[in-house]
Amino acid sequence: RKFKMDFSNRRTQLNAQPNPSIKEPTFSDEDKKLIEEMRKTIEERISKAGGVVTCTPGWKNVLPVVHWRDIYASRRNQTSIEVSEDPRGKPGFDLKLYSPSSQPENWSDALLHRFLRARQRDVEKATDMFMNCIHWRESYGVDDLIRQEVMPFNDVIESILAHAIHKKTDVEGRPLYFQRIGLANASDFVERCDDEMLHL
Repeated sequence: RKFKMDFSNRRTQLNAQPNPSIKEPTFSDEDKKLIEEMRKTIEERISKAGGVVTCTPGWKNVLPVVHWRDIYASRRNQTSIEVSEDPRGKPGFDLKLYSPSSQPENWSDALLHRFLRARQRDVEKATDMFMNCIHWRESYGVDDLIRQEVMPFNDVIESILAHAIHKKTDVEGRPLYFQRIGLANASDFVERCDDEMLHL
C-alpha cells in the first residue's frame, strides 16, 4: 500500500492551539532566579555582539548551517514540490515576523528552564546551548520552513520510504505518524538523497 502525506491537520508553532488540560509550569524561587540570571546573560551577550544572536566560538553544528532555501534551490530539479517565494532581501522584510523563535520577547520562562535543566542549572552552559540553538534556527530558517504546506523534497522521500501523517490525532490532539521501514528502498535512498536533503 502506498502511503500519502496529508498536512491538512499538521500542527506547527503557527496553528497549534493551547491544550486547556495542560497546566502552566511552576518554578521554585531558585529556578526563577536562575531563569532571570540566564535572561540577563543572554541580553549581555547579544548587546556585546551588536544586537545579534551569535554561536559559541568553536561550536560545530551537527545539522547543516546552509539555509534550507539555498539547499532547495541547488536541488530544484530533483523535486516537483513548489515552495513559497523567498522573502529574504525583499523590501519590507521583517526578521521578527520571518523568524519569531529567535526574538527575545518569545522566549518563555519554560523554554529557558528546559535549557537550564539540560545543563544541570549551570547558567553559562545553558546560555551557550540556548544561543547555539537560536543561532542555528535563524541561520537555517526553521520558522520559515514549517510554514510550507508540504516539506521540500517530500515527493522524493515518499517514493523511497513509506510513511504518513494520519488525518486524525490521538486523544491528546497530537498528530499520528506512521513509518514502514520494511518497505524502504535502500539503494534508491543512498542514490537519491544526501544529508542536507534529509534534514529538510
